[in-house]
Amino acid sequence: DRLNTHRRTTVGSPNLEHLNLRSNDVGYAGVCELATACAKHGVVREVSLGNNTMVTDTARRELHDVLSRNRKRALLTELGAACEESGEKSISLRRRRLSDADAATIAGAIRPGGCADCLVSLDVSENDFTSVGIDTLAHAVRGVTGNMSLASVSVVGNPGAHFDGEKCGSDSQTASDRNASNFKNDSCDTKKSKVNFTTAAQKLLGVVAANFLLHSGTGEALKSIADRGLGCAGAREVAGVVSATTAFARDDRSWAFVVTAIGTQHNEIGYEGCTAIANAFAMLPNLVEWACYANPIGANGASSIARSISAPGAFLKLKSLDIGGSNIGDSGCCAISFAIVGHAALQELHLDHNDIGNTGGSALVRSMERTADSNRGAPTRYAGLRRVWLHGNPRVPDVLIGRVHELANRTATKDNLEAQTRGGTCGGTSGFELQSELESVVTKNSVDAFVYERAERHARFCFDGNKQSRHLHRSVDTSSFFADRVAANAICTYVYRLPDHVETTRGNAVVAAIVAHSTGRGGDCDAPGAGDYLRTIALGVGTKFMPNAVAIAASTGTANRYEHVVHDSHAEVLARRALLRYLNREMRELVLEHTTHVSNSNNQGWPTAAPDLVISSMGKQIETETETFRETQTETFRVLTLAGDGSGFRLKPGTSLHLYVSTAPCGAASATKETFTFAEGAVDLRSNDSSNDTVRNLAPKGVTFGVSSVSRDTAPMRHDGVTHGHKTNTQNRQPRDVSEYDLDDVSYAESFADVDERHERGVYACGGSRNAKAMTKGAMPVQSRETAPAPGCVPLKNLASAFGTPGLTLSCSDKISRWQVLGAQGAALSVLIQNPIAFSSLVVGRKFDGDSLRRGTCCRTAGFPHAVFKLSKPKHLSVLKTNVKVSAIGGDTNDDAASTDSGAGFTMNSNSRPFQKTTTGKNRAGFIADQSRAGAGDSDESWTWCHGETVCTRHDGRTGMSVGGGGPTPVVARAWQFADFQKTLGALRGKREVLDLRVDDKLFSVKNAQDAKALAVTYAAGKHAMLKARVPPTSAIVGWRGSS
Repeated sequence: DRLNTHRRTTVGSPNLEHLNLRSNDVGYAGVCELATACAKHGVVREVSLGNNTMVTDTARRELHDVLSRNRKRALLTELGAACEESGEKSISLRRRRLSDADAATIAGAIRPGGCADCLVSLDVSENDFTSVGIDTLAHAVRGVTGNMSLASVSVVGNPGAHFDGEKCGSDSQTASDRNASNFKNDSCDTKKSKVNFTTAAQKLLGVVAANFLLHSGTGEALKSIADRGLGCAGAREVAGVVSATTAFARDDRSWAFVVTAIGTQHNEIGYEGCTAIANAFAMLPNLVEWACYANPIGANGASSIARSISAPGAFLKLKSLDIGGSNIGDSGCCAISFAIVGHAALQELHLDHNDIGNTGGSALVRSMERTADSNRGAPTRYAGLRRVWLHGNPRVPDVLIGRVHELANRTATKDNLEAQTRGGTCGGTSGFELQSELESVVTKNSVDAFVYERAERHARFCFDGNKQSRHLHRSVDTSSFFADRVAANAICTYVYRLPDHVETTRGNAVVAAIVAHSTGRGGDCDAPGAGDYLRTIALGVGTKFMPNAVAIAASTGTANRYEHVVHDSHAEVLARRALLRYLNREMRELVLEHTTHVSNSNNQGWPTAAPDLVISSMGKQIETETETFRETQTETFRVLTLAGDGSGFRLKPGTSLHLYVSTAPCGAASATKETFTFAEGAVDLRSNDSSNDTVRNLAPKGVTFGVSSVSRDTAPMRHDGVTHGHKTNTQNRQPRDVSEYDLDDVSYAESFADVDERHERGVYACGGSRNAKAMTKGAMPVQSRETAPAPGCVPLKNLASAFGTPGLTLSCSDKISRWQVLGAQGAALSVLIQNPIAFSSLVVGRKFDGDSLRRGTCCRTAGFPHAVFKLSKPKHLSVLKTNVKVSAIGGDTNDDAASTDSGAGFTMNSNSRPFQKTTTGKNRAGFIADQSRAGAGDSDESWTWCHGETVCTRHDGRTGMSVGGGGPTPVVARAWQFADFQKTLGALRGKREVLDLRVDDKLFSVKNAQDAKALAVTYAAGKHAMLKARVPPTSAIVGWRGSS
């Protein structure tokens, strides 16, 4: 009564939603009055009346009806508000305990004319929807009278969305179809934890996927309707919409005429679903690419695709078909082979990882031969495959694989000759990809300041929040504050430059970045913040590489074809390629500045001292924790400077480069400790026996080698005042155990000044990496994977065999080792930058193991005979662990070490740059159907960016070509890089004060990268010393070289 009276007199508690009246002796009359009050209040939607024995069922039903109306009203209000706001028009109703009645409310709201009919994304995961409620949502979207805007929906975790584990997709699926691998990956064979959906859920996902297609424009196979869990029922829904759209299409304004690429990969589509979508897609008049890999379509599904291809008027413009990892077997391969004979458009076919044997391979060869015979007499246009992916089928004889690639290269060569005859470019492409437009100096400095400020804030938060170990048996979360600063700067740059990739990538993105560290006048060991500054100058995102068989096939064709594709798209390699692009541009800018200065008759000479480092931020001052940077609008950041003696360029004094990788590099750096053993006669410093005089003499002070660690009693002081192993302030922090510290967990000043001595006196230079053999990227045979030295890598017999051998792609660990010896600038640029550019530190996020990282990178070069050949000594790099994760700043925060700082997440503001800080967005790693891929970075597109570019460039990591195939040469391909190098040579020609060479020197007339490398005499000497020079038999470099 009092509650009702209070409501009549005043609007009290307008935000009250839940009311607990348990155990209060409430009776029928009280509940009736309460129901009346809730109806007038309009917001209360839940009341607990447990343990009130006098409440009758009738009273409960009356109250329930009132609360249901309130819930419905509140839900409609929330849905309407989501659509009224500008932005993505999305809403999350996750974990709301919504019932089928609420599903009906949502369905009414999203129907045309409802309050949420323009909703684009809906998350109703982990509620109480049954199949009835999910069907209700599907009916609201399906058909011409349904919602046309909803393009994304999540129903994971609802009782009506999942199977009981005994059924799968369709009753017509065979056992082999159900067991087919849906993980098309060359480097791992992990067990899947699939999310199976009911038919009702598949239908809902299908109608929503169809909406996405209808609004996707030309489409893109890598970003289409993949990974949605469509199954056969969902595929049939998509097929129905596509068929209806195609049937009623009348002109080019229809989506059916516009779409050129569709991707249905990773969707658990079986035979029935494959048949439906194949028949529907066949009628799309301009479809060029269809990616359907990693679906259990089996042989029957492949046969249905073959029938669609053979049908008159079907797939007339299809150039690329990918059905890899679909378990089609020999019969499926035979069906596809017979169907594509003489196909006028098909140029690229993916049949990898399909359990194909001799029969299927022979059928493919006969098909290609028959197509080649049909080309005889053709004046210009040639039918036939140009690229065939057949790796991952070990039962196909090598002779057949070689014949397949021979025929494909023959057709590709005809394309090249035809293009040259017409005056076109090589490889049948439209030329080189255009370099990104460059930002102005003001914009660059503003963005740098913006990223730097937020990175420093986030690094400080992560470091201060994790100064003690969270778990007793876990390594410390970070090596130093400097490591967190480098990682935060790299990740914030990634989030700023690729916001869409952060949100949509499948799995945890693998990111690599090269960060330049500039110090003030105090020297290289200034404490962070005392005049130093960090800038990310190169960025790479990717996990793919060209399979060996495909690379070999490319090399057997024309040289142009081999040079115009990207063979290795791992993040570390892409970041290094971006660095080369940056160095070339900076050298041209320095030459231009020098020429302008010399030609100015009024110049007063170069300044006697460089001004202190300053940055700009739109005319304001940026307050950091340690420094106020005064801004200038014209200061240009440089990594290089003129050598001054006619020898070209050198690294600017006070500048060092640091390599950040979000996960440990592949190869030896990712190998387990059990993989490595000591060479015969080598000193094993891993023993803790204090009587071993050798250990005491060789080990650095305070270091023991049970686990590479730092002694608690002699632990150095960090720059921030925290002593390793015991607390120095009043905060209640647990002391960390000595075994938690890594060899490189030292003070900032010692991290780089003493790294060579620290490593050389340690176990690694004395034989610890004696058998850390070189590795190439690839998949070990199934029977040998349990003994594989590192995931996704195959050991090499000797290092020298990988150089100049197509199809052998060195692991990232081996490449980092080579960069530390010969220089990251490579052979061609070593003529212009004579001193090797090496990294000062390697900062690693996930899968950190300090021993393996040192053993697999810098320390296995111990024994390099630099003094004999008068070369620079290989540089050791500090191996540092960071707690700053990509997911903590830009994506899903399901990592146990991820930051919970409200300021950690940023999204791009569409109206202005820099972007506006918001709450952390979600990453698709938590929603993909196969959770085992969440940590694998299973994304096919690869990205690169270097400092000063306005946009990032991308290519298809699977094929090494532009996304969609057939486009221009990517900026990270060898041919593009050499063309960029030639532009630099053109700028240097005649500038003998910069590079003391005659204008008719051979360097200025080189025609290809091999000619340029031949002129790099010092680099060639270093390479010879690394691979073949005589060294002590117990040195670490011997183990890296392998047997001769």
